[in-house]
Amino acid sequence: MNGGGQALPVVAARARRGDIGVYITGLGSVVPLYTVTVKTRVDGQIMAINYKEGDTVQQGAPLLEIDSRPYKAQLEQFKGQLKRDEALLANARVDLTRYATLMKTNATP
Repeated sequence: MNGGGQALPVVAARARRGDIGVYITGLGSVVPLYTVTVKTRVDGQIMAINYKEGDTVQQGAPLLEIDSRPYKAQLEQFKGQLKRDEALLANARVDLTRYATLMKTNATP
């Protein structure tokens, strides 16, 4: 008899074959078999992440989307500088033609 003075109920069950799940609880750390260092080609603000932790990713698959606006603005600036440089080149060619003609007639100082 227990200290409480009550009888404990006992339940009987028929024995059967099967797997018994064994669970072990403990502290530890998990170490991956492979690790990868991911480097970007450009710097910028991350706009979207295209994977979740634990996902398997394929080589060449986009993992992140970086804000493209600064690069588009820089591209437009470079296009403007190219147009300006092309215009300066065209003016220089006109000057070259003019000076070449003047050189043939000894009309240059």
